[in-house]
Amino acid sequence: LGSRPPLPVSEGLRVIYAEAFRGCTALKSVTLPSTLREIGECAFADCPNLSEIVLNEGLRYIGYRAFGSSSDDEEEMVFNAKLTSVNIPSSVYYLEGEIFLGCTNLTEITGGEGIEECGSNPFGWNVPAFSHAEVSADGTPLPFKVHKIGKIVLGFQGLCPTRLPAADFGDALMIADNAFDADYGPSVSNLVSLALPDTIQIIGWSAFNGASSLVDIDFGGNSSQMHI
Repeated sequence: LGSRPPLPVSEGLRVIYAEAFRGCTALKSVTLPSTLREIGECAFADCPNLSEIVLNEGLRYIGYRAFGSSSDDEEEMVFNAKLTSVNIPSSVYYLEGEIFLGCTNLTEITGGEGIEECGSNPFGWNVPAFSHAEVSADGTPLPFKVHKIGKIVLGFQGLCPTRLPAADFGDALMIADNAFDADYGPSVSNLVSLALPDTIQIIGWSAFNGASSLVDIDFGGNSSQMHI
């Protein structure tokens, strides 16, 4: 496919199953139809030259490592430096984990307004679009910012404050796995007080691991609907 036109996937298609196009190393561009509802695990994994992905409204589910590396071992990982931006349709409501793992120049992920739930580390730990870092590449301190897509809190950048008010989480339904995990990003050891909005229904695995100074949690009166 190296010098051929982009891969058009026909209207009428509803599901692309696991590993359907895994390892298509010459593949450069994919345009998916509005009839497509589900992209399976590793469906377009290990495609290092894939530089354009067009996802249309109608898509509901994106599977584990769908467009990323099928392996997380750094010696075996297939890196993609070509993909720089992706728009997630508002019709997508669920993301599995690490869907862009190894896409090391993916700096812009837009859309995703309809996302309500996700698997662990939905985009991948080495995707820069939602970097969990305290300083920039040149050492400049980054401003504190909670990373959020759709109704999911993914994590944060910058120095974690001593207090996190409910307003910082907006109308989120879920705090993703490892979102504020000190093992995966900046330290949360100085976090003393945490307030969650009453919209939160799911708090993920190790979401606040390492918050050793946390003494006060306000669950916003929504504990009866919350899954921890």
